[in-house]
Amino acid sequence: MSTEKNEQYFNGQKAIFARAPELKDVAHKLITRLLKDPEIQNMMVTGNRGDLDNLFFGYVTARSGKFQANIRDLKLHLGDNFQLWLYTLQQSSDYVEPEKDERFLEFMAALNMQIPSVNWKEFETLLKSEFTQNPLGLKSLLFDAWFAADFLSKTDKTFTPAELGAICFSDTKYLSNNTALNSWINRLYLYLKPLQENAGPVFAENPTASMVTLFGPFEYEVEGRRMTWIRALWELGQSAVLNSENLAKMEHLILSVPMPVVSIENESTFNRMKEFSRDRALIYTAGYPAKAVCRLVALLPSAVELRHWGDSDPEGYEIAAALHKIHPLRLLNCTAADLQRCKDKCRPLTPAKRKRAERLAETPEFPFKAEIGWTLFNDLWLEQENFPLR
Repeated sequence: MSTEKNEQYFNGQKAIFARAPELKDVAHKLITRLLKDPEIQNMMVTGNRGDLDNLFFGYVTARSGKFQANIRDLKLHLGDNFQLWLYTLQQSSDYVEPEKDERFLEFMAALNMQIPSVNWKEFETLLKSEFTQNPLGLKSLLFDAWFAADFLSKTDKTFTPAELGAICFSDTKYLSNNTALNSWINRLYLYLKPLQENAGPVFAENPTASMVTLFGPFEYEVEGRRMTWIRALWELGQSAVLNSENLAKMEHLILSVPMPVVSIENESTFNRMKEFSRDRALIYTAGYPAKAVCRLVALLPSAVELRHWGDSDPEGYEIAAALHKIHPLRLLNCTAADLQRCKDKCRPLTPAKRKRAERLAETPEFPFKAEIGWTLFNDLWLEQENFPLR
C-alpha cells in the first residue's frame, strides 16, 4: 500500500467532507453498493457538482437534472489504486458496516448512561473510527481513561505514568507504551479542565524526560553561579536543550541581549525562524507545553515581551492560552488579520475542530476570541508551516 497515495487520497477526501459533510452519505452508499456488488458500473449521486467532481475525480455526468458517478471509468482511471482509494474513502467518511453501526449506537448509549458527565457526542467521529477497529476493547479502555482523568482533575499534584498506573490500576507498567489509553486520559482530562497551564501531556515526567529547546542569548544563575552556555551556543547559531532537572533550581533568567521572545509550536518552523531572524529569542513548545516549557516561560522576566506563533486551529490557540496564563503574550503570524491575509493557504475545519472551536468561543475567559471567531466564520484554519515568511 502506497503511504504517499494513502495520505493523498485520505487528506483530499477529508477536505471535501469537511466542506460538504452531506457527501459522507454518498460515500457510504457507494461503499455499501460495492460491498454487495463489486461490478456496479454507475450510481446516482446527489450534491454540489463541484464537490462531487472532486470526490470522483471528475467522473460525474448530469442526466435529466440528476448526477451520476461513473464507477467503471473511475476504476479505469485509478487502476490498481482503486481499492486503496475505496479503503481511504471508508476511513475518511467514518464508514461503519451496517451490523456494526447498530452495535455502535448501543455502545454510545451505554457510555452516555454509565459516564453521563462527558458529552460523548463531541468525540463521536473519533469513537466511531476506534470502535470499527476495536469494538470489544474500546469500552474497557474508555472506563480506564475516565477513571484516571477524573482522578487527575481532582488533584493539583502531578504523577509519572508509573505512579499513576500504581495508584489507579495497581500496576506501575499499566500505562507503559499504551498510547491509546494515554491519549484518552489526556483527552478526557483536557475536557474536564480545558485551560490548564500544563495543557498536555497530563502526566508528570521524570526530571530528565521533560525537555525544552530554546535559541537565544539566555543566561541564568544556579546557586550563585552564572551560566552562559546557552548564549554561547546562540552565538554559534545553535539551539540548546534543557530538561526539568536543569530548570528546577534555575534563577534570574535573563536575555543578555534585550530582544522579544517567541514561543513556537512546531519544530520545522522553529528551525526556519532560527535561520530567518536573529533579533528574537525562540522557545520550541513541541505542541502542548510540557513541564519544562512551562517552567522556562514562567522564569521569563515580567518585562520581556512574549509572542506566540502556532497553528490557527483550536488546539493551537489553546496552547497559546495555556502559555498566556503563565506569561501574558501576544500572537505572532496567527492573528485574525494574518489569517485573512493568508486565506488562500488555509484548510477547512474538520467537524471535530469546529466543535472544539465552538466550545472555546463560549468560554468567557478565553483570550483569543477574535481568532476563534475568524476560524468559525470562515470554516478555515492555517497550518503554521504554510505561513509565508517574508
